[in-house]
Amino acid sequence: MNMPLFLTGTRRVLSVFPLIGVLLVGSTSALAQVVPANPPQSVVTLPIAGTVRSTTAPATTSAVAAPAAGTTEDVSFARANIQIDSTIARDPNPAVQPQVIVNITFLKAAGVGVTSKTMYTADYRVTKIRPLVGTDVIAVTFPFTQDKPQGYLEARSGLATFTLTFDTNGVITGASGGISSSTF
Repeated sequence: MNMPLFLTGTRRVLSVFPLIGVLLVGSTSALAQVVPANPPQSVVTLPIAGTVRSTTAPATTSAVAAPAAGTTEDVSFARANIQIDSTIARDPNPAVQPQVIVNITFLKAAGVGVTSKTMYTADYRVTKIRPLVGTDVIAVTFPFTQDKPQGYLEARSGLATFTLTFDTNGVITGASGGISSSTF
């Protein structure tokens, strides 16, 4: 009688059961992680503006040539649209302070070089988890690049600062912000 190889011994068949159990338990926890989180309680689109000041690049020295130090120009962001959404996260233990999950997304954030009129773009998203307080100031550095092929090779950074007010449910009730030079 010819039986398939995997059915030839009881030991082989029984040794598969722990593997199946691990796969089933692992797959259910993986499915739980895929379930989408609660939708944000509030979404605000905020136009902000400001100027990132120029910086002086360090001079490079070489035995062949010693070029002068290069400079970058000021970049003015006249109207950068920022989307901010918030979701409250409460611990089952009422003694633990609620947290608010804040997502900040740069939408159509474009800047212009003050002297060269070169276009710069910022495409960035950051998530911050903060204690839920009435008023919170959040500062994030963001990258921006020249709007050209391989512009990322000359990326620079700016600082976006936001003042957000929340109600007790984590809903954004007020928002303001601005762009400046990053000191980091």
